[in-house]
Amino acid sequence: LPAVMNAANEIAVMYFLQDKIKFLDIHGLIKKMMEQHKLIKNPSLDEIKGILKETKTIAVVGLSPKPKRPSHSVSKAMQGFGYTIIPVRPAVEEVLGEKAYPDLESIPDSLQSKIDIVNVFRAPDKISPIIDACIKLKLPLIWLQDGVLKEVEALRAQEAGIKVIMDRCVYRDYVQLLK
Repeated sequence: LPAVMNAANEIAVMYFLQDKIKFLDIHGLIKKMMEQHKLIKNPSLDEIKGILKETKTIAVVGLSPKPKRPSHSVSKAMQGFGYTIIPVRPAVEEVLGEKAYPDLESIPDSLQSKIDIVNVFRAPDKISPIIDACIKLKLPLIWLQDGVLKEVEALRAQEAGIKVIMDRCVYRDYVQLLK
């Protein structure tokens, strides 16, 4: 991680010295840093295409019942493309016409065994327990949506044998790769 911080500092100083921007885009800096140092490498586009073709069931952690939220619109679109959606959100009984579960461990074994992707719409500081659950349940793939950058947790999942796709939108990838 020290190399990552050095890279972030170098990029910030470079932008400052070149006076090309008025404020620093932290998300952009982190993405540049990841590209330069390749701590977490997403699967290739061909691999992502294959994953999306083979996937049938997506558990969506943080799926909002509110139609204007990105988690809702993305999941509704994926459901429209034929994927089975399993909502994972405490305090709601149903989202998108599907029974919701408060956490991944609450999903019945008969459904857990069908999960191909755990799609995460949660803030980076809320990722650790989700990774713990995915490791415990031996779920095959974690997809951290746009802006969800948590290198340490992604590495931990990979070390446990879980594929990780980070900082990408499942809907956008579907539309670009399979439509």
